[in-house]
This record gives sequence, C-alpha cells and structure tokens, in this order.
Amino acid sequence: MPAMIEQREGRVTVITPAGNLVTDEENRGLEDAQRGAVDRGDPRIVVDMRRVQIINSIGFGVILDGFRRAGIARARFCLCAMTPRVHYLMNMLHLIPTLEYFPTLDEALAALAADDAKKG
Repeated sequence: MPAMIEQREGRVTVITPAGNLVTDEENRGLEDAQRGAVDRGDPRIVVDMRRVQIINSIGFGVILDGFRRAGIARARFCLCAMTPRVHYLMNMLHLIPTLEYFPTLDEALAALAADDAKKG
C-alpha cells in the first residue's frame, strides 16, 4: 500500500498519496482518507498528487468516488500538483475539466482560503 499523509491546513484537509495507484490494495489508503474526510464533515479536501507516479482506472475511480462523495456532502474537492505523466492521463480522459485542479498545493490552498473569505 502506498504511503499516505493526511494533514490539516486551516479548514482544508490535504491528502497526499505516494507511489502507484494501480491495485485495490494500493488505492485503499486514498479511498479511506477521502471517505474519512467526507464522513468527518471536512469542508475542503485537496488530494496532492505530486508523489503519485502511476495511476490506472482503479485509481481514477477512487478519485472520482471521492469527488462524488464530497459533492453529496457539499464539500469542495480538488486535486493539485500532478506529475506530468499523471496530468497527461487525466487530461486525455477529460478529467481535468471535470475535477477542480491546481498546479501546486499553495495555489489550491490560496483558492480555498479565498473561497472561505468570500463566504465570510
């Protein structure tokens, strides 16, 4: 199972998987972290993809499930910092326009903070 780091940055939960997101076992940590954030009622969830080297349809499905669950819970869900290879695959599958994406974690955190500021 890939290493999984979960941390809080203000009102944002940042989930950072590392390694490959290919098999069910490798994706379990990401799935559990996303589900836990939604179940806790975390209002903002960022999946930091910078350490993911390989992803396949199972991994894409886990990310899309996190996006769906967050939407149902009215939480904001986004991805950031994909490696070029992962970004290419996400773009080919037209997932970049579907999922909110930021090139860096700092940009994601700034956008989410600005969203909070607008809501007061």
